[in-house]
Amino acid sequence: MGSVTAAPSTAPERRRLRAEVWIVLGLSLGQSAVYAVASFARQVAGGITSGAEPIRVVTGNPRSARDFTDVRCVVRAYRMLALEAGPGVYNVCSGRAVSVAEIVEALGHVAGRSIEHVVDESLVRSHDVAEVRGDHGRLSAAVGWEPEIPLEQTLADTVAWWTGELRDAA
Repeated sequence: MGSVTAAPSTAPERRRLRAEVWIVLGLSLGQSAVYAVASFARQVAGGITSGAEPIRVVTGNPRSARDFTDVRCVVRAYRMLALEAGPGVYNVCSGRAVSVAEIVEALGHVAGRSIEHVVDESLVRSHDVAEVRGDHGRLSAAVGWEPEIPLEQTLADTVAWWTGELRDAA
């Protein structure tokens, strides 16, 4: 989770905003495969480019659930906050926790491929928090923001981006 603070100096009245940003996903980030979902999407893209069937996806804890938001929705939230919100702290999040197992299943669905989900015990953290989820209620009430891009679309776009990257590198 990250945080952005804005204090516009051109406003007649100085106001302080803080956006608490949860987990951001998005193809335009060129997000490194060190991040979980980017890693899973890259593994799926690798399976697509190599013709693997089923595609093997290796993860850590499949029950670990997180709140993911598309980067395009986050940028829209920042803009709306900057233009319309009063002072305060706002959560930018989807409000929905999705497990690693659900992400892997959805990646197979958006890729139209069968997936062999393999859990690598060395990637399972003993101190892992089972679920992390935010509440964007204050943000929605202040500026009318809601996440608009479904997770499945974000995953499809991310797999397509990784597939292009891997094909270009070949």
